[in-house]
Amino acid sequence: MYNAAILKIKLQMKRCKTVSDSYSIL
Repeated sequence: MYNAAILKIKLQMKRCKTVSDSYSIL
């Protein structure tokens, strides 16, 4: 359960990074 929570947070961070990256392209 603890491991899954970490993976979920990492996934959200990765998603946020891709969103900010696409914004900087604009």
